[in-house]
Amino acid sequence: MNSSGEILKKLFLTFNKGERDEFIQVAQEYIEREKRKNHHVLAKQLEEALNFESKPASHRNGCTRFKTDIPIPLPEPDELETDFNALKNWQAEFKKRPLKPALQGAQ
Repeated sequence: MNSSGEILKKLFLTFNKGERDEFIQVAQEYIEREKRKNHHVLAKQLEEALNFESKPASHRNGCTRFKTDIPIPLPEPDELETDFNALKNWQAEFKKRPLKPALQGAQ
């Protein structure tokens, strides 16, 4: 039987390596360990969290943390240039603003 520390270490390693099936297996092992220790509330919460992550997005009632199936539109180059120019203009205007009297002595 693995100690809690060993299971947690393995859980983090499998997550970091992207080994999804092994991650789920190790997570289930940890949940079973919590059940044996009569930590039923924690075990149930961990099971719910694991089931949430292992279900496809369509089975989660629209409640997803990360929507991986939706492409993220990238801005067009002219949009970037427009935004950059607007930022430069704002910065120039900001530098032209007069300081409040209380701040003038701080410079």
